Amino acid sequence: MNQIVQSLAQGSRDVEQMSRLMAGPVDRFPGAKAVKPPLDAAAEVKGFTILQDLRMIDLRRWYGAKGTASNSYLYGYRRLKIRREPENRDNHQFRVSVLAVSADTQVRFPTQELTPTLYAQEIGTDPRGQKMIHWTVGVDLRKVPPGDTVELIYEHISPGAFVMEGMSSNTLSFDVEANTIELTRWLLMPSGREYKSFLLLRYKTGEPDYAEKVKLTTEYLPEDREILAYKLLALQAGYTYELSWFYK
Repeated sequence: MNQIVQSLAQGSRDVEQMSRLMAGPVDRFPGAKAVKPPLDAAAEVKGFTILQDLRMIDLRRWYGAKGTASNSYLYGYRRLKIRREPENRDNHQFRVSVLAVSADTQVRFPTQELTPTLYAQEIGTDPRGQKMIHWTVGVDLRKVPPGDTVELIYEHISPGAFVMEGMSSNTLSFDVEANTIELTRWLLMPSGREYKSFLLLRYKTGEPDYAEKVKLTTEYLPEDREILAYKLLALQAGYTYELSWFYK
């Protein structure tokens, strides 16, 4: 716990959230009611910069494909600090994607300055025939003056269909939808498992054949193999990052 506090004290404001996670996995919760997205289902990020993007993913109650819907799920927490650019006088709608794709996903919003909205759009089925949903979270920034910042926070409970499973590894990928100054990721490994090593790649979205290895700005807690955490700086929109970790 002291190691976590010391690491987070380097600049993150999320000590309380990580402390809550370390006290025990988050139980299932009912999510917000989703509505249909606007006609343009893509994320709306024009005229905005993400100053901070912090995501925590707790896999301690996720048992992979062998787990059933009732006993296997993961928890995700994300906090975004968003700046409305000074020249942005017209676009006040900001919307980003949620990692989860399962129809069984629940998303909720902790108390915050603005009131976010949850959007859901069907995107077909997975190889097992399960319905897939593109979940997005949006917020109306019309009352945020150009040049000012605001935070967007959401949590989700999901079966974890977005995590790809290998023989002794797992992989997840995420798109950078807006230029991002600072990105931090914390992953709590599945119960009873430790990672041996991990690999982070990036490529232009839709072009995985041209992937390149990413150099970390900071790696937290390298001696604690139950927690995988790192920080990146100056990420460009239009790239996909793919994280793979290999178990002992």
